[in-house]
Amino acid sequence: MIHEHLKELCETEVPNLEWTTAFYSENDHTGTVHMDGGDSPHQMDGDITYPSFGVLIRSTDWDLVEAAAYRVMNLLHKRRNEIMFGYLYSDGRRTTRMTYQVMSIMNRGGILELGITDNNVREVRLIFDTRLFKLKEEEL
Repeated sequence: MIHEHLKELCETEVPNLEWTTAFYSENDHTGTVHMDGGDSPHQMDGDITYPSFGVLIRSTDWDLVEAAAYRVMNLLHKRRNEIMFGYLYSDGRRTTRMTYQVMSIMNRGGILELGITDNNVREVRLIFDTRLFKLKEEEL
């Protein structure tokens, strides 16, 4: 879906974190955008889908975690009517590009405190519900 596009937006807004999709690769100062399920499509909605995306922010700099979480929430919450891309991969190469009309992105529940790890890493999570309409899918 659009998690790579969301990651790129977050990288620009909060460049002092190491941003990834799906999994974090470092133990400190990381931001990760991942798919988080979502709601089932409605019978009458045709090609509209309702996926959710999570953003996990982790750091031993607790102030950085809080500031980054607010910046990401302000960046993504209430975005509307944008075009974003999603990709499929084979053997590490992009093979398919999907173009989506992002009808809305809404934060659900604010900033969720997950706690402090044994290594003194503070973890917070944000969840964003989206409404997407797939415009096209093309082979690369």
